[in-house]
Amino acid sequence: MKEWGALSNLQGKVKSIPPHVWGHLFRLMQKREGLRLAKALRRSGAKPQRLQDEKRIEQDLKEKSQKLLRRIRPGLALWRNDERLGQQLVCPEAGGRIDLLFTTPGDRTFVVVELKVVPATAATFGQVSSYVGWVRQHLAKGRRVVGVVVAKSATAAFDACLKSNRDISFISLEALGY
Repeated sequence: MKEWGALSNLQGKVKSIPPHVWGHLFRLMQKREGLRLAKALRRSGAKPQRLQDEKRIEQDLKEKSQKLLRRIRPGLALWRNDERLGQQLVCPEAGGRIDLLFTTPGDRTFVVVELKVVPATAATFGQVSSYVGWVRQHLAKGRRVVGVVVAKSATAAFDACLKSNRDISFISLEALGY
């Protein structure tokens, strides 16, 4: 490498890169990563439609929570504080976002709702469990926290997990009219 003259001309020097060049490089990277993601989605068989369905169901549940979620708990209200709303609530320590977070009237129990348009698995149980733990640690202040998985169906592994924690339950999308 020492024989290469261009390298010796660059050593020890800082070159400024204009913002428009960085922007162009970033757009190229996004385009390339987007293509890579699309290929990975095709290989995995995952359907982007699933995300759209989940968003639609989430919005329906938010808008019609009093009617649709009566089977889970009557009188649910979407949780909110001065800065945040209980929809797609980021919980960094739990590694994700809570789809919907409700509270109940009276005892103000927190209800963590995880939506899946695919069958709930043992991984889904782990996901909602971590969100329940996060809410207990950061928001509940001693109040009860329960988790509800709303999904197309449940695997046998998910059903086995449910037996280990009475604070987490399951309701099918079909039972909610989807």
